[in-house]
Amino acid sequence: APTISLVGQNSPAAAQQQVCADSTLTFVANVGAQNGAFWNVGTTRPRLAVGAAGTYSVQATSIYGCRSAASAAINVTVRPRLPAPTIEQTGLFSIQALTVPDTIRQFNWRLNNTVLTEQTGPVAKALSSGNYTARSLVTYQVGGNTLTCLSAPSNTL
Repeated sequence: APTISLVGQNSPAAAQQQVCADSTLTFVANVGAQNGAFWNVGTTRPRLAVGAAGTYSVQATSIYGCRSAASAAINVTVRPRLPAPTIEQTGLFSIQALTVPDTIRQFNWRLNNTVLTEQTGPVAKALSSGNYTARSLVTYQVGGNTLTCLSAPSNTL
């Protein structure tokens, strides 16, 4: 039976995969040089861009139209779109990120498009002048697969 890998990886993909709501991941059908691919979603391309939750598998198709057994299934979870925060000044040198609903606790803060790696909480210290923005950030785990999703940028202060 054929296998499925992720673009850029030579080993078969793990049975559980995840993707952010605004992204896709691309599966590669490892069906052999002389065969075509037939995905369980009806596509016959050797690569499949996936942005929807579901179960995916592939079969090899010979030049005579014969199909192999299906590959191992891969289940894809799509993580929800994160709310873009609104940022406001809360003190002389403090700015705060707010989201609705108020469930996000990690943020990607930027000053003039440079990530402020030491500031990841809802309140950031604005120690330099410039344009500050924030993006909501959530990290998900599925088995050994870690995924970090980001929201659209906030307003600029």
